[in-house]
Amino acid sequence: MTYTSEKPEEDPERGLLIKSPVNYETDEKIEYASDHESEASTERLIPGPSFIIWTGINILSTVAIVFTNKSILTDPSFRNCQVSFAAYHFFVTGATLWAASRPWCGFFVPKSVAIIQMLPLAAAMGIQVILQNLGLAHSSVMFHQLARLLLTPVTALLNYLLYGAKIPRAATLPLILLCAGVGMVSYYDSLPTTDGKVTTSLLGIMFAFSGVGASAIYTVWIGHYHKKLEMSSMQLLLNQAPVSAGLLLCTIPWIETPPTVSFVPASTWALILMSGVFACLVNLSGFYIIDAAGPVSSTVIGQLKTCIIVGLGWASSRHVIMGQSVLGIFMALVGMSMYMNIVLRNQNISPSLVTEFTRFSEFAASANCQGNHNGSSTGSSVYCDSGYCNTLHKSSTQIIDGFEEIKPGGTTGYLALDKTNKYIVLTFRGTVSAENRNADLDFQQVDVSTICDGCKVHHGFWAASEGAMNVLLPKVEETLRANPDYSIILTGHSLGGALATLGAVTLRNSGHTVDLYSFGAPSVGNKAFAEFITKSTAGKNYRITHTNDEVPKVLFRSSRRRPLDSLVPEYSQSSPEYWITSPNGVSATRSTIQVIEGVNNEAGNLGTTEVTMEPHGWYMGDMSVCAQTWKDWEESSAYYNLGSHRRSVTTSSPEAQLWFNRGFLWAYSFNHDEAVRCFERATKHDPKCAMAFWGIAYAVGPNYNKAWHFFDMADRQHTVKKANEALTRAIELASNATPVERDLIKALTARFPPSDNIPSDMGPLNHAYADAMRPVYHAYSRDVDVAALFGDALMCISPRGLWDLDTGKPTGDHTVEAQKVIESAMAQGIEGRDHPAHCHLYIHLMEMSPMPERALPASDRLRRLVPDAAHMLHMPTHIDMAVGDYRRAVDSNEEAIIADDKYFNRDRGSALYVAYRVHNICAKLYAAFISGRFEESLSAAKKLEQIIDINVLTSTSPPMADWTESFLGNLAHVYVRFGRWEDILNLELPADRAVYCATTANILYARGVAFSALGRLAEAEAAQKQFEAARATVPPSRLNSIPVKEVDVLKVGSEMLSGELEYRKGNYEVAFAHLRQAIELEDALPYSDPPPWMQPVRHALGGLLLEQNRVEEAEQVFREDLGLAKDFPRRKARLNNVWGLHGLHECLVRLGKLEEALSIQVQRDIAVGSADVPITTSCYCRLSAVGKAETCCSSHI
Repeated sequence: MTYTSEKPEEDPERGLLIKSPVNYETDEKIEYASDHESEASTERLIPGPSFIIWTGINILSTVAIVFTNKSILTDPSFRNCQVSFAAYHFFVTGATLWAASRPWCGFFVPKSVAIIQMLPLAAAMGIQVILQNLGLAHSSVMFHQLARLLLTPVTALLNYLLYGAKIPRAATLPLILLCAGVGMVSYYDSLPTTDGKVTTSLLGIMFAFSGVGASAIYTVWIGHYHKKLEMSSMQLLLNQAPVSAGLLLCTIPWIETPPTVSFVPASTWALILMSGVFACLVNLSGFYIIDAAGPVSSTVIGQLKTCIIVGLGWASSRHVIMGQSVLGIFMALVGMSMYMNIVLRNQNISPSLVTEFTRFSEFAASANCQGNHNGSSTGSSVYCDSGYCNTLHKSSTQIIDGFEEIKPGGTTGYLALDKTNKYIVLTFRGTVSAENRNADLDFQQVDVSTICDGCKVHHGFWAASEGAMNVLLPKVEETLRANPDYSIILTGHSLGGALATLGAVTLRNSGHTVDLYSFGAPSVGNKAFAEFITKSTAGKNYRITHTNDEVPKVLFRSSRRRPLDSLVPEYSQSSPEYWITSPNGVSATRSTIQVIEGVNNEAGNLGTTEVTMEPHGWYMGDMSVCAQTWKDWEESSAYYNLGSHRRSVTTSSPEAQLWFNRGFLWAYSFNHDEAVRCFERATKHDPKCAMAFWGIAYAVGPNYNKAWHFFDMADRQHTVKKANEALTRAIELASNATPVERDLIKALTARFPPSDNIPSDMGPLNHAYADAMRPVYHAYSRDVDVAALFGDALMCISPRGLWDLDTGKPTGDHTVEAQKVIESAMAQGIEGRDHPAHCHLYIHLMEMSPMPERALPASDRLRRLVPDAAHMLHMPTHIDMAVGDYRRAVDSNEEAIIADDKYFNRDRGSALYVAYRVHNICAKLYAAFISGRFEESLSAAKKLEQIIDINVLTSTSPPMADWTESFLGNLAHVYVRFGRWEDILNLELPADRAVYCATTANILYARGVAFSALGRLAEAEAAQKQFEAARATVPPSRLNSIPVKEVDVLKVGSEMLSGELEYRKGNYEVAFAHLRQAIELEDALPYSDPPPWMQPVRHALGGLLLEQNRVEEAEQVFREDLGLAKDFPRRKARLNNVWGLHGLHECLVRLGKLEEALSIQVQRDIAVGSADVPITTSCYCRLSAVGKAETCCSSHI
């Protein structure tokens, strides 16, 4: 007897199809009390000729094996060899499953368990198979096949008796008809025929019915093994079959007498061999059918086989069947057909449940509407867009309480009554605010064993839920006391679904029955928690997902895939899952919602592989329709908080004024693409607003960070054309503008050449624009915006080159004039002092100067002036790092990163603004890097890898690979800085070395350093050669940072790597010469913040000089590094950095300069206080200070 693939069968508790393994020899269905499979359960289209061939093979081999086995078992020499025959077939089944699990076959993925776990199940399986074989040996094929149909009602009865699983009412009559039919056949088939023979003996009937009972018990039992071992039917059977065969073989000597081989005819041996062949064909063809056509089609095929076997069984009996037997056969087959038809019709959820899903999806979507959760919502009906919430609008609703931004986590939503259906509905909103996003990202887990044994949940979700439920639990209970006949419902979409899940746990633990409806919710906790939710009896759980929505699976998959599994703890999803399979824009119906049973069952959403967020917005309908539209949100106070600065322009439209102000502030904040969009929006509200068109031209043009020479030809042509068109329109409308507006429009025309005559050198245009703005400034010197625009024009004459780093002198009169203009403007009271552009520009103006501290007051003010503009939050850190305040630089850059996440999560960031986002992360990385904070450095480097993906790098205009790819090499530099040699060697080189050329070179540089530090010199030399080859492939267009070229930066790496390698060889003078040359190259690099070469070469040189006891030389190196050396340019120093302070303090102590050492020690200790690793040397390449091959995280900690 062979066991193979799966057929659909009813889950009596839900009236749904689940998949069960099938004995195709007798076409029986082995039902489970509850099962969760990993194979997809959706019905697939029949694929044509191949399917027809395999179906034919399956039918013929199934029929053939039944009659072959009957012939074998009726042979007198084999009649008492049931155990041997069963063992033989178990071996065949195991071998077939093994083949089917191989990669070259690929029907399923094998999973192994210990044999001891299989012993009880294998023994039970062997017993029920032997009973089936005995039944076949002592009865007719026709009766045996019909008797096996009893497995369905008997299993259903056992499930009812043991677990209370109810049989669908409509299925009762078919099952009674089936049992009655089998009973009639049992009686009349056991009567003697006209020739006096009995085709089915009483013993055969007893064996057959006993086999059915044993199979039913085995079937119910096996369901628990599926849950316990998390294995599919085929995985379980692959483990079972060999064990069952082994157990049976052990019993053969005690209970069977083997046949005398010489008495067994050759034809019988041939039949045995054929039986094995047929078993393989049944298995393989069964696998193919279930995989190609799905469970419903395979069920139809199974019913066809039953009819064929019964018919052939009657024909082969060679006797006339009594009329009563014919009637019994008819009743049994009709009963089974009716039953399966009911099962197939009931596999989808009920219409009423679809209605409930729709209702609560509308409640969940409505949580986006600000009017439902602000302070004025109490007492009003739940607001929802009338085009979507038809179900909700049919109900009488009343908001009991709206809540906003409950801390921590910023939890938002509302508590309402559905008076029509008598529901108390607590609804949570999904991710919108920065606090929501912080909660999402806090994915480490917290132990909640007080709720359930072994349970752990998402820390961010848990903290947010605790904070919210402390406020909401008393309100829910008060509402319930006032409405005792109402049911409690918790619902939410996305983050709201996660909060609803945890809120339901809180309410249930307080003694309440709660039904939970979550839509697109992420995983909330580990497997123990998912099982706890699944088994909850204090209410129903409906976890609804949609096709390949990324949110429900992101934590589940991240915790199981390298390298994320080292960062993300194990997450699981509860059961059941209601998986919507209809595409976006198509309403979900009964036929498009599948019920997926089992924790972490990958037959539904979890098994999808495409990464997309599109399905996340469609659950029973468009989840965003109920929210404020993007237009409403932009017009409302919920728009980005850009501060209080305003400039009145000539317009009759308040909306145009609003959008002009937003565009102006975005332009001041260097998000120029967003500024253009805002100015364009202003022109839609007022097509006659001249300053809105001026704004388009101003924002689309060059700026301090993107000078004309950074525009590629296509970009330049587009920009000039767009600017000239906007300025032409502004000039046409200028007659209605104020004098200052007309002057600003006229001055801006000097910035752009004619569209049909664009020069190759655009530099003179910068001078022309500044010259045009000068008289405007002198005419309106008290106008703070005019001062900002003129100062900006002056600075753009030599952007990022306003000061000579070596001499500390301004590079031209324009620098002096810009300083005077901006400082004069900031002296004009609070309006000038707190002007966001003045503060912003002054930081840029002074960061390269020898007195960057003069910009500290402006930096402090800017941190609060434009709260949602990430670049403005980042800008003060240029001064922070210039004065050595690295702790504050880390914190402010983190605030900028959060603001960037908020902005980019709305999918509206331009390709260019990605470079700004990356810059903020790099600034945080460097500030953490230079202050000894490994974890923050590493997390920043990892975030860069998440953002700079192939989609960013393939943008050609602007050329994002040239502007951002080199930042991906920072991870290698973090590992070098902190001596993580083995981590460096584990870094994988990019597959596409052309696109990732700088990354490749930096990784190879780091490998060379790591091999040198580990004393593996031959490998270090090989890595050096590879590095030099990779360095040669980096194009001159590739930037390390504006305006530094990566090819120049890698020259520093070349000398530094040579120095490291020569030092390990003992060639100290040669090594130090290379390192000094590296310092010269490093000092010659153009100014950039953070510095282009992340780890100062002086840290390596100073550390190695100390190791060779050349203390005086090391002292001079560290004084230069810290800006304490006479005549050394201050802006090339790294003030107060912990590595340099440690090195200088050691030098002073060893030289006996104890008084100065004490002074430096105070500064060093303060700096060490913020580090998260022990600072034992200025560079981990100095092995004598840290121990050979040790790192920041090795045993010296």
